[in-house]
Amino acid sequence: MAAQVQTMKLGVDLRKYPTLARFTVSNAFIRFLIGPAGSLKTSFCFNEILKLACLQQPDAEGVRYTRWVVIRNTFEVLRRATMASCKQNIPEPLLRYTEGNMPQAKGRFLLADGTTVDLQIDFLAVDTVDVLGKLLGYDFTGAFLDEISELPEEVALAAARRAGRYPPPNVAPPTWYGAFGATNGPLTNHWLYKWYKAQAGIISGDDEMEDFLAIRKSIEELTGRTFFELFQQPPALLRPDEFHKEWRPNPLAENVHNLPGGYAYYYNMLAGDDNKIAAYVEGKFSRLVTGKVVFPEFSRKIHVIEHKKIPPLSGHPLLLGADFGLTPAILLAAETKDGTLVVLDELVGENMSTEALLDSVVIPHITSKYKGSVVGEAWGDPAGMTKGQGTDASPFSVMQSKNIPITTATSNNQLPLRIDAVKSMLGKLGDKGRGKLLISDRCSRLIEALEQTYVYTTGANGQEAPTKSHINWVSDIVDALQYLCLGVTLRTRKPRTHKPRRKPRGKIV
Repeated sequence: MAAQVQTMKLGVDLRKYPTLARFTVSNAFIRFLIGPAGSLKTSFCFNEILKLACLQQPDAEGVRYTRWVVIRNTFEVLRRATMASCKQNIPEPLLRYTEGNMPQAKGRFLLADGTTVDLQIDFLAVDTVDVLGKLLGYDFTGAFLDEISELPEEVALAAARRAGRYPPPNVAPPTWYGAFGATNGPLTNHWLYKWYKAQAGIISGDDEMEDFLAIRKSIEELTGRTFFELFQQPPALLRPDEFHKEWRPNPLAENVHNLPGGYAYYYNMLAGDDNKIAAYVEGKFSRLVTGKVVFPEFSRKIHVIEHKKIPPLSGHPLLLGADFGLTPAILLAAETKDGTLVVLDELVGENMSTEALLDSVVIPHITSKYKGSVVGEAWGDPAGMTKGQGTDASPFSVMQSKNIPITTATSNNQLPLRIDAVKSMLGKLGDKGRGKLLISDRCSRLIEALEQTYVYTTGANGQEAPTKSHINWVSDIVDALQYLCLGVTLRTRKPRTHKPRRKPRGKIV
């Protein structure tokens, strides 16, 4: 039975929040809000859910049905921060909250016009569920992506694609549908920065950007609706410049009047490094790393090499690291004369068998890019020695049948050993301060994972461990690097249990 609501506060005094005012009237299919910490972003997005639920067209029985999904990067912050904010902005008895591995909020309440709002909110964490798989078969009205700076692009696009499927047309078509989100300043190498540049018309001869703009334009022409709109709140404090020696309050900042200490709330943040100041005080794109990265030893300056500077490799033996499963990842590498390991390419697949990945991606890539080369040595996940469902061949046997001498680095292939192998190689330096482990700038997913997304997370069991997220192949591609580094490291210490069929190993000349 629906609860009777005598009064309901929908919204805030938007005269004090001009950015939020523009955000809430936007009809863009996807809209994101960027601003300093404490600028009411998350609270306003939950308020937006409540508003849109109340504006949903009622069905024949006078019921306004909407279903929403709220996504956060880890279960810990989902429960501690995102759900807590939802409870504060849409409190009981409007919604009844249930905890657990799949938290949810549901409720029915009456409006003054006699109609009933039926509202459901499901909470998903990237590190505890297969978000893409969950979204693939999920029907909902809209999605709220909390702290989008910590979420992959695939999640945003998947959420947007499934929006508008609830309520069904035979009940009452959704009055509004789409996705929105909020964050402090994202990374300058984050996918949202590409979207920001697209909105600003900054192309600079970037082929990927031109493709993105073309796709966005075609979608807008087909739907008659703006595909994406980004809203940036003013910085809380203004930086020193030639006319001002000190940081000073920005009179255009939003929500300062509700913060403890007012502008002092932000002055206290100036003790942090410049990246944190840019993200949390100014709400700008920054080089901020969120979460505790597993490999803090990694440095773009030391460990990333331009692919144009890698010597030609045609005819030289290659090394390979592989992780299997529904999101398989393979790294191709080679060694220089001085023993530097260079990761050349990242090759990934989704819902693809090992044989399909090899035949359609890996082997054609080697044949076309490294003419005359063969894989001299390869290491992979020991699970690859086990036959998969519906097949009589294991990933190892499939690879070996195609002359890829896959093996395990050691029978003791536990995670701490693999992590130590990567850390050890990242810590070694060669000439001119360059790393003895170099990664081609073509390996964008691996670089992003090492720098930002492969972090320690705390799961529902309270234990801290490296993320197992398969979004953008984060854990898969780093696992492939771990097998590669462990194999290279241990082969110089003792013989391997599984001797591969291979040609003599060579070096880059």
